[in-house]
Amino acid sequence: MSPNLAVGNLYLETKDQFKELSSMFVKQLGLHPPGTFVRLKNNEVGVVVRRGDLVHTPLVMSILD
Repeated sequence: MSPNLAVGNLYLETKDQFKELSSMFVKQLGLHPPGTFVRLKNNEVGVVVRRGDLVHTPLVMSILD
């Protein structure tokens, strides 16, 4: 399972009693945890370095064009 899918499932499938904990976990990691490979809008491949200001805007370094 890809890391971003795992984090998304953690948040979406958590029981009510653990929603606050899973929400904190997602906010710390972001939707794309560090080390995740992503394809950028310009079609380059990058790796997530750290989470960004928002959970869906990670800091990414391009590694392949």
